[in-house]
Amino acid sequence: MENDEWYTIPNMLLYDGQAILMDTIVFFVVGRLYRQRGVDHMAWLLVAFGSGMFSSFESLFPALQQSVTLYNMHCVWPAGTWFFLLA
Repeated sequence: MENDEWYTIPNMLLYDGQAILMDTIVFFVVGRLYRQRGVDHMAWLLVAFGSGMFSSFESLFPALQQSVTLYNMHCVWPAGTWFFLLA
């Protein structure tokens, strides 16, 4: 699994920010979240934007640079991966 050491949050926002923002807007419009009553709409957008950022940025955390196979879970995963999974 490759990890770019120079991929920082500013670089992520510069190179992937538009795709993340467009995914968030499409999720908001196609999912018709704007029509729901009693829901804080900005909270929905922030969660969607945050999940897009997390999926782009997760490769910088060594504990998350693991694949989910039975062999890796038993033999390769460090304690940090198990902690993240169970937390």
